[in-house]
Amino acid sequence: GMAVGAGMAMQAVGRRGVQVGMGPVANYSKHEDAMLGIARQVPGARNEMGQLTEVYRQAERDVRALSGQIPIATTEIANMMTAAARMEVPKGELKEFTLLASEMATAFDAVPDQVTESMGKVAKNFKIPLTQIRGLADSINYLDDNAISKGADIIDFLNRTSGVVSTVAMSAQDAAALGSTLLTLGERTETAGTAANAIVQKFAAATKGTKKFRSALDEIGLSADAVQMGMSKDATGTLDSVIAAIGKLPEHKRIGVMVELVGMEHSDTLAKLVDKPEELARQRKLANGGEAKGSMSREAAARNATMSAQWQMTKNRAFNLGSTIGETLAPALLKLLN
Repeated sequence: GMAVGAGMAMQAVGRRGVQVGMGPVANYSKHEDAMLGIARQVPGARNEMGQLTEVYRQAERDVRALSGQIPIATTEIANMMTAAARMEVPKGELKEFTLLASEMATAFDAVPDQVTESMGKVAKNFKIPLTQIRGLADSINYLDDNAISKGADIIDFLNRTSGVVSTVAMSAQDAAALGSTLLTLGERTETAGTAANAIVQKFAAATKGTKKFRSALDEIGLSADAVQMGMSKDATGTLDSVIAAIGKLPEHKRIGVMVELVGMEHSDTLAKLVDKPEELARQRKLANGGEAKGSMSREAAARNATMSAQWQMTKNRAFNLGSTIGETLAPALLKLLN
């Protein structure tokens, strides 16, 4: 039975001069399972006969190459590339996007395939070409370094808000700074995301606002038409002008106006921005400034030089070698197992 087959396979392995027993076959099996997602998600990875193609082989070479550059297991990298392909990252850009996502995963201590999916969604919503997504990653990393917010939470905030925020004239960098500011001022990711969506939507449709909403705008000296038009031309500047106008009110009048503008449940989120407009300005400067550029790859380089990162990449190379050998042994073993 099976044990005999396995025993014969062990002898077969020995006869091939590879004295490593079943290890390579087990490695290949894990590798093959992880690559199944790529075979399914990447267009052209299988031909019409269902056979794996050169497209698949190229993706496999890319996954193995990346595993020597980044301290994440080969199988995890395959899962990340699968997530990227699911987010419709084009074939030619899968490797570059996966490299960036993996740098983010290790920098922000995030779940690798989740961070890939989130960034894919953000890029899609903001219509950022993937070649330019590194700029946004740099901003997020720089905010993470210079504020009390965490990179993974900023990405989560962007993931929750990019659908709404991308409908007005606000850059992804400004949205990241807004999220980071709210997180720094003590908001939780969920409430920050929900509130930001509600605030943006209410001002973007200002002319459709309730009577109370319109009278609250009157009270701070802004017209619904101007606010609505402003959101479509320069949402960042428009939000600033609303925040500044509320800030000019005597303190006891502010809360009532904010409740009428954005509703009871989001008024305390808006209040944080009204209270600390200089923090929002500071973080926006961080996100858009020159110092942010290249911060992601600088951090990755520093981390990749550590002993633990080098050890993970060494393990990856051993795993890849084993799974390559295992692939040549697999057909003989399958025959024996059958």
